[in-house]
Amino acid sequence: MMDKRSECLADIFRLSQKSELLGDELEMLKNDAAELENCLAELSSFWTGTASEAYIIDMRRSLEGLKAYLKSIDNISQNFKFASQTYSKCEERVSEIIGAVDI
Repeated sequence: MMDKRSECLADIFRLSQKSELLGDELEMLKNDAAELENCLAELSSFWTGTASEAYIIDMRRSLEGLKAYLKSIDNISQNFKFASQTYSKCEERVSEIIGAVDI
């Protein structure tokens, strides 16, 4: 059975891992979105007509929605990172206070 301090440290570690994982995944998704934008620009250069216009407009809307979604994920990742750093600092400070107590 883990003591309370170990549980807290494990949670801080997991929080840090989640932040890092989200950041890594986010970068891959941003790269994929940029590649999709490039493909869309290339497609619109040689495909013309009403169907093309409708498709391009729809895809641009979808890309804007994707960008908003990615921004939300980035905010979550940053919040996890901030929480992890804050909890770590707090844990360090508590350890310093406890270490300073003479018994």
